[in-house]
Amino acid sequence: ISYPSGRLRRITNDLFNYSGASLSADGSQLVTVQYDKRSTIWIGPPSALEHAKRIVDGLGPVGAVSWLPDGSFLYSAGAGGNINIWISRADGSGRTRLTDDPHDDSGPVAAPGGRLIVFTSNRSGQLAVWTMNRDGSQQTQITHGGREGATGFSADGKSIIYAARGSGKWM
Repeated sequence: ISYPSGRLRRITNDLFNYSGASLSADGSQLVTVQYDKRSTIWIGPPSALEHAKRIVDGLGPVGAVSWLPDGSFLYSAGAGGNINIWISRADGSGRTRLTDDPHDDSGPVAAPGGRLIVFTSNRSGQLAVWTMNRDGSQQTQITHGGREGATGFSADGKSIIYAARGSGKWM
């Protein structure tokens, strides 16, 4: 915004985010930080993280990762303006998108045995808990109170654990 006229002038024209801006004392230079929200998934032994390998690269924001009993893993990643749930082998091969909805699907966790997955979605207009089969089929909303989020399964896999936000607090 020019001073004192208040005239607006665009200085960027891209899809990146910027944080902070400062002008030099004479007003001839501008400095800012450009963000590029891309994520990379790494896998490695906890005792020797220097041996970790880059498995999946160039993703949008990644929200959650969860191992499956067969050594593959689930993750949620943003791409194309929304967040979907994906599955991949531990070496990064076999990447498959399990959800493909214009809303956000996140926080996937597999039941013991890995056949059922619980996740959170805002497809119904509010956050709700959903389930699906390991191949992405039979996506079913199981809570309807609004503002609920999946967190996992009981050890025996017979109960789903989730958080519900009532009265402004997560319970």
